[in-house]
Amino acid sequence: MTRKIGRIPPLPPDSGLNVAILAMAASMSGNRESAEMLAECAETLLETGARADALDWFSFILEGGEPELAPHAALRMGDALVDDDMEAAQAAWRHAADHGAEKVAKAAEENQKVLARHDVPPRTAPATAEEVVGRAALARGRMWVGEGDLDAAIKAFGQAAESPLPDVAAEAYAYLGSALSMAGAPDEAVPMLERAIATGHRRYGPMAAVDLSSILTARGQADRALAVLRHAQHGEGWAAAMAAVNIGVLLARELGDLHGGLAELRRVAAGPDSTAAAGGLFNLATLLEEYGDAAGARQAYQDAVNLEQPTFSCKAAVNLGILLTREHDFQGAGAAWTRALHVGGPEDAAKAQEMLARLDGIGELSEAGVDLNDPETAGAGAIQAAEHFLAEGELQQALRCYERAMDTGHPMQAPWGAAFVAYLFSREHGEQGAQTAIGRLSEIGCGALEPRAWFLFGVLMARAGDLIAADAAWRRVPRTARDRAGRLPRRGRSAVGAAPGSGAGGGVVRLGAGGGRRPHRRGRPRGARPRPGPPRPRRRGRGPPGVRDRAPDGRAQRGRRSGRPRGGVASGLTDTRSRRSPRAAPPTAGSAGDRRRTARVRPPGRRPPRPSPASAPRRAPARPPAGRSCRPPAWPASW
Repeated sequence: MTRKIGRIPPLPPDSGLNVAILAMAASMSGNRESAEMLAECAETLLETGARADALDWFSFILEGGEPELAPHAALRMGDALVDDDMEAAQAAWRHAADHGAEKVAKAAEENQKVLARHDVPPRTAPATAEEVVGRAALARGRMWVGEGDLDAAIKAFGQAAESPLPDVAAEAYAYLGSALSMAGAPDEAVPMLERAIATGHRRYGPMAAVDLSSILTARGQADRALAVLRHAQHGEGWAAAMAAVNIGVLLARELGDLHGGLAELRRVAAGPDSTAAAGGLFNLATLLEEYGDAAGARQAYQDAVNLEQPTFSCKAAVNLGILLTREHDFQGAGAAWTRALHVGGPEDAAKAQEMLARLDGIGELSEAGVDLNDPETAGAGAIQAAEHFLAEGELQQALRCYERAMDTGHPMQAPWGAAFVAYLFSREHGEQGAQTAIGRLSEIGCGALEPRAWFLFGVLMARAGDLIAADAAWRRVPRTARDRAGRLPRRGRSAVGAAPGSGAGGGVVRLGAGGGRRPHRRGRPRGARPRPGPPRPRRRGRGPPGVRDRAPDGRAQRGRRSGRPRGGVASGLTDTRSRRSPRAAPPTAGSAGDRRRTARVRPPGRRPPRPSPASAPRRAPARPPAGRSCRPPAWPASW
């Protein structure tokens, strides 16, 4: 089977090998010098992990028949095939043991003994060079299909189809037809599949029949496809059992016989072939789900998953997770998709990983049928997903789930999400972390839910055994509620004006009956020097009994007669109380004293600017640009 190069070998740049010279050597592979060059190329490819290409170049040597190097090439081909095709590896080692020199034959025999120690019966029948090359071509084709190089795979299967051995040729026709169908050439695939069926091979004939039935069904020839599948049932192997699965699907979907199709699938599901049983259960579940039997579909999916067959169990796990999301069982869905990662192939595992990634944003599960407009459903699902990720130790995904629950704005789910984030943040950043987390509710327009979030945060801290933090959180609830209602100012103000119509007449309200410690003003630490301003007349006494300080509007102040007030005060109003003698008139609007006292007022949430001399013009404190917030970042950097 002398042939031309079908694929340019991926040689490393520093190999020193020239592809053109190698092509010439391949055409003269029976020559000793050419065979040595080809062997060097094959060994280089084998070292770089390109096993399929290495098998191709070793095959050139074996086809050439060089007396010494051909058996050595067969030995190396067996080494490259042992992990993918045990039958082909044994044929290669058998040929090397029968035709090789002393060292090559001894190494091949040792390899056969190693297989025997692992309960693999060694091959005793002789193997020809044509068989070794043909089986190696089949193995190369399967490897290239796995790599996505269908063109190279089709060439390899075509080479194997020319083998004089009937078994190798039948397998090659079946794989060649399947590869052509995958490459989008069904018209070319049908003759190859029909030739595979015509060989009468009990294993590869049913394989070709399954692929041929798919092409015929796509063409609308369901009756002919059904006849092909019934003929394939008389074969052996998993393909014969899978033919029954396809018959059930064909009856239910194409020929309108739902009951007949379900009965056929249940029969296959109860059969001895685990792969076919998993396929039957998977298709049975999809049909039951389509026709409204959710409970039956759930059970069939679960039974298929329990079989742990790579072909269908992972697909069943993915569909089971989607079905459970429709029933709002997000924890069960996460468990199903997690299991799919361990039983499926690369493509199915990637799909399961994608669904797990979508689980943290439950609103993206549109294909699962989740009501995306229901905040309660989305919030509850996000919190359940966060609990799942926390159990798996995936903190970042859990935080994103909790944030998703906050974004729903639901009156219960959003505060729970904020409380959980506050609990996680407080473990590293203390109260400031909790305040940052709960404050995000205001940033997203749900500030009215902050008191409930503080209460729930306190519940979580109490459950964790931190009663001090829980008490502090619960004390914030009424304060935050009044703050949201506008009865108390935000943090950063220093005085509270009396309510309209109160007896204070718009003056300063004293909290407490003339007692209590005066709160510290943030703008001026205790013991600090007074701010610059015009001098005030010193007071030399408390004044006569019964004379009270007066407010700027001339009415008498309530409380103590004179001196500094002892009660705590908190408001954003300007403190204009006179500290001069009772006989002295209060400063008029626009006076230096008025400017001095006004300078002590601080905008909510901002530190006051450093006071300038009285002669300097007063500048308004800087404010953030429109649309930007002065709050710290939503999540600490360490998370």
